[in-house]
Order: sequence, then structure tokens, then C-alpha cells
Amino acid sequence: MELKFVKYNPAKNMTILVEDRVAPTDYAALANKLMAEHHVAAEQVGYIETAADNQYKLAMMGGEFCGNASRCMAVYLVESGLRPLGQWFAILVSGIDHPVSCIVERQIDQTTYWAAIEMPLPVAVGSLQISQSMRVDYVVFEGITHFIVDADGGERAEIIDLIRQSKEAVDSLAFGVMFYDAERQFMTPYVFVKQTNTGFWESSCASGTSALAAVLAVDNALTELLKIDQPGGVLAVAAEVDDGKLSRIVLSGEVSLVARGTAYIR
Repeated sequence: MELKFVKYNPAKNMTILVEDRVAPTDYAALANKLMAEHHVAAEQVGYIETAADNQYKLAMMGGEFCGNASRCMAVYLVESGLRPLGQWFAILVSGIDHPVSCIVERQIDQTTYWAAIEMPLPVAVGSLQISQSMRVDYVVFEGITHFIVDADGGERAEIIDLIRQSKEAVDSLAFGVMFYDAERQFMTPYVFVKQTNTGFWESSCASGTSALAAVLAVDNALTELLKIDQPGGVLAVAAEVDDGKLSRIVLSGEVSLVARGTAYIR
């Protein structure tokens, strides 16, 4: 099988977008092959679909929602001449039932853009006791649930295993564990996608960064622009609160084109 693809780097959360139409039942299996180190190699795969009324949809490999992949999709549409530079436009994304707004604001060089997305608002924000000694915040989005954990809270593999058994993680298409060092404003993201049965220590995570901003805004009334450093680079995020409720989350950062070509699947 031959598949046309583009590969993007949004803060090193390496993302493959497949241009050719593929049966949705094959999404997970093909993604696992494409993501392999001996193949195209990436942390996630999305599939470009067309919808009615000249709409475009990004279908992620496990049906989840991904903010970084959505920003890649926005850059793809601008590069392809399908959407304008410097104007907000809507795209459809798996994992949520309404369009999201994106803007590709400027070209930094011939292959690098600055892209922003108005992230979906959380369905719920709460806290969870995962052990006798540890309580964590969680943020439920449509399509993914994120848990915010103190970076120095204990053995990370054990924390992930405890969270994986929680109802909040079990009920979601995907879950993330964001290990956050508040003093350094540094976050290490782990994301597990059920459909592909894959867990990654990601280089950056857009929805996880938005979850952190949501928790800080709700718990600490912290709504100024945050620049959250992650293993792959910095993502900027700002949350707005009206009458004590989250009203908007905007996330932005660089997206660069890494490769474009044909992948051969055996």
C-alpha cells in the first residue's frame, strides 16, 4: 500500500498527516506501522478527511482529540491554499462534536509557521485521590482526559498505572498524565491512546497544556499568558474566566514542515 503523507513538528510532538483516503477501520493498524522508528516515525498520526460544505476534518488514529495535530492540520490547509493566512477558520476534529477555530498567523521561514487554536473547553475539572498519599487534578475534554501531577510526586510508572485504573481514565478514549514542575514551569507529558494501545512520553502536548491552564485558572485564578516549557519546546497558552467559569483557552506555538512524500506499507 502507498500512502501520501506530510510530517510536521509542533514543539517536537512529531505528527504525521495522511492525505490519502483510508478506511477508518484501518486507521489504528496503519498508524502503528507509520509511527514505528524503522518507518516514517512519529508520536501520532491523523487522517485528512473532507466533509460537506468544503469542510475539512482531522480524524486521529484512535478517535481522540489532539490540539497539536489540529494546529498541523491548520498549517496544512494554509500551505495547500485551502484556507487564508492570518484569518481564523474552523476545522472538524475527531473526539469532539463541534468545530474548532484555528489561525496560522505568519510564516517564520519557508517551512515554519506560528499557529494557534481555540481549544475546546473542558467538560469537567476536578480532583481524584489515586492513593492514600496522593491527590491529583484532572480535566475532562471530549475525547481525552488529562491528569495534572506534581513532577516530584513519586515513581512515575506507578502513578501512571494508578491513574490508568481510575474510572476517569477508563471512560475516556485517551488519557494523559502531565508531570508538572511549577517552579520551573516545565511539564513532561505522557499520553495513552486506547484504540492503538500505545503510550508515549510526548515531546509536547497541546491538550495537556490546556488542561494545566484550566486547572491554574480555576484553582488559582491564573489567567495571564503562560509559556510552558516541555521536552520538545515551549507552548504558549492563555485561559479566560468569566464569572468564575472558563470561557476560552487559546494555545499557540511554532509548527514546521519536516517531510512530505509517499509511505510504503507492507
